[in-house]
Amino acid sequence: MAFRAMCLIGLVTCAGAARLRKQTTEPAEELSLEAEMLDLSQLFEAGAANVSNASALVAKVPGGADQDPKCDQACTNGGVERRAKCLDQCATMQKKICKDKFTCHSGCANDNKYMKHDQRCADLCNDVHDRICYPLLWEASKDILSPHHDEKPPPSVEATPSPRIYTGSFMFCNLYAASYAFDIVRLANQDAKDGETIANLHYKQCQQITMSSYEAIGVKAKGKISAVSKPIVKTPSIMMFGQFAFGNHQIEFNRYYAKGEGPIICNGFPIWETKDLGEKVVLYRNGKTLSTLRYKECMPTGLKNGDVLMAEIKGKKAAEYRIMESPNAIVLGKAGDSGALAFEAWVKGPETGF
Repeated sequence: MAFRAMCLIGLVTCAGAARLRKQTTEPAEELSLEAEMLDLSQLFEAGAANVSNASALVAKVPGGADQDPKCDQACTNGGVERRAKCLDQCATMQKKICKDKFTCHSGCANDNKYMKHDQRCADLCNDVHDRICYPLLWEASKDILSPHHDEKPPPSVEATPSPRIYTGSFMFCNLYAASYAFDIVRLANQDAKDGETIANLHYKQCQQITMSSYEAIGVKAKGKISAVSKPIVKTPSIMMFGQFAFGNHQIEFNRYYAKGEGPIICNGFPIWETKDLGEKVVLYRNGKTLSTLRYKECMPTGLKNGDVLMAEIKGKKAAEYRIMESPNAIVLGKAGDSGALAFEAWVKGPETGF
């Protein structure tokens, strides 16, 4: 409907209701949805073709302080020039259908008893009216909203405040397939040689840790530092380490910042499509496709207790897990030392995991 709404903006260029009826009574209902959308798109472009002074229109980019807010909301898709044309058409259409005395009933000539009632026109008109005419759906209070800083001096390096120091907790996971555990060490910076041990993790285990900006994470194997991460800048949602590549047993770190309402899922199953690229693992939630993850990739989810998570590899069902006890992180990994797949779910760490 949003697409049809924008098309009406391009189509209605005169005040005569008869022309509006003529344009909206084509037998589009007999076409497939795809064909109808294509037809409407072509009509939209045709309606936009009468725009003059294209260079001035391109300057009308959504988000500008002088741009009409309702048109800025309505003109969402496309490149800069297409949006500029849409903004111009929206402003023109507002003058026609946003007047106090205008109604879609009369605009579509549905008040003329001698003409057939045109419901398609009415629906299209009402949709456009809702999208481009006031009031706004919601508006933030100006005392807590940053204004456009057009009247202020532009930002400068000299006036930039000191970097913020973020401190926060996040899940840290070991996706490195080995029988021995790794010590997870907090380092003051990336060049530090040693620091405080904050976790001890075996393969497929996760632990909630707390770090601050510019600190780094060191991973110790059998008492020696094996790898050091890049410094923490902002607190991630999850961070992990795993095998660098197939046949290369060095360590690689990854971190993610997106968050969801449910647990974050990480793929720690070291099966490879190529030397440097993990094989795809397709995940299903209650029988419906959720996502595809390769080795060392993670994603936030909205999984809830009772949902069934299933993993598929190369078209074969590999493992299944029913969500319970509200985990924060779920790791896919090897079942023992076999080629089978297993799930591991964690709340805060090995001491409180299950």
